[in-house]
Amino acid sequence: MTNRTIILPVGLSLLRGLQAKDIRLSSGHEPSQLGEVVSSLGDAVDDLSAELSSLKKLRVGSGDEAIFLATDTDDGFYSAKINALIAERRHGVCTAAERVPSLVLDNVQTFKKHGLPSLFGKLDQFTDRAVEQGRASLLNISGGIKPVLPYIAIYGLLRRIPLTYTFEMTRSLVTLPPLPINFDWTSLQTAAQALQRIDQDTCIEQRALEGLLGEDFTRLEGLFEDAGEGQVTLSTFGFMLLKELESAREKPVMLSPSASGELRQMQGVPKQQLESLLDRVRNPLWRAQKYHTFRGTDLTVYKPGDMPHRLAGWLESGMVYVAALYSEHDEYERDLLNRRRDQYRSGDFTPYWPELTPESLTGEEGTPEDKQLDKVVEEWKKERKKLEARISEVRKDGDRRLSESRRKHAQAKQQLDNVKQDRDGLRKQLDRVQRERDALKEQLNDVQQEIELIRHEADGPSDYSDESDDDAEETTS
Repeated sequence: MTNRTIILPVGLSLLRGLQAKDIRLSSGHEPSQLGEVVSSLGDAVDDLSAELSSLKKLRVGSGDEAIFLATDTDDGFYSAKINALIAERRHGVCTAAERVPSLVLDNVQTFKKHGLPSLFGKLDQFTDRAVEQGRASLLNISGGIKPVLPYIAIYGLLRRIPLTYTFEMTRSLVTLPPLPINFDWTSLQTAAQALQRIDQDTCIEQRALEGLLGEDFTRLEGLFEDAGEGQVTLSTFGFMLLKELESAREKPVMLSPSASGELRQMQGVPKQQLESLLDRVRNPLWRAQKYHTFRGTDLTVYKPGDMPHRLAGWLESGMVYVAALYSEHDEYERDLLNRRRDQYRSGDFTPYWPELTPESLTGEEGTPEDKQLDKVVEEWKKERKKLEARISEVRKDGDRRLSESRRKHAQAKQQLDNVKQDRDGLRKQLDRVQRERDALKEQLNDVQQEIELIRHEADGPSDYSDESDDDAEETTS
């Protein structure tokens, strides 16, 4: 059975387990005290933490090693150290407790900008060392802090490292085997420059990222995530993509005996161009751009634009095996028809280490045609800066005018509100005057009626006296 390097993110379940059993450790005396704990608890010691329980289910032995990764907290690191001491005494495995710098949960910006890169750096450190030592890597996510676990799971999937975890219902150990997934390098070509910028500066402005990605921003934004204050940094996928590109630069190109001899015999500019080609072919983004189909052979051909140079070979274990080199187009078309992969043995190839160039990461071309465009590009950049400055001025002027317009609008609104209030007050006064007028009219009517009544009463007796005098005169007659 192959020896394993088992990497376990650590939570605080062990400290709670010790507390539940009323076990108290004295600082500086933990190794001797834990010996007694392991002896007294027996098999029950494996139930103290999810990490220890997983190691038991994995049936670790003296040939394995267990790496406990802790958050950047004293309690987390202490839990990792105690887990490591118990695992070493319990199973005889080689252990290590590692504190991941800046992996904190009380500051999301620190967690994203610094904690996650530190975490991936630790994972790379131990998985790469496992490869060098001939060990199989394994990630166990039964324990650990929940916000960290998805990132470790994604790391395992993209690095094709098996994942194990404890199934909650049955407490059985579940293994998720390496999945045959990889990045779509053809679709990711646009992101190369943005990745390089963030690799240098950790974060870039959101507006700058949108400018670099252009119309591909929506399609590629999953490689990046918000870092606050108008800046973005790499997401888990973006970080893994960058690591893939950096890893490509650290690998040699494997040359067949004939290709190696061909390169040694070449001189001058043709040799320099082929050496540049051998450097760039390590980059998967460049390969995705320069893949060329040639009928009549099962070798993969890489063609750098309009230049006559060609490489023919295949990809194996993340390295490019170059079976044949060509510096002339006619020779390439004539000779490649006679070559097939089964004519070569990988063991006969020798490593070739190109000198690192900026194009190794970005996949950008360094052809003479491209260099002739450098001045044009620089002039365009200067004009773009001027345009951006002008846009900034226009925006500031627009903001000022908008602010002034809003202020005047607020004043006008206040004046309108005052007019409405005055109007409502006048309406109330008018209503009151009308009511008073109506009351006065009623009073006037009453007075007029009284006057008429008085007149009527005053006119009544006069009419009666005249009638009596007439009657008296008739009687006398």
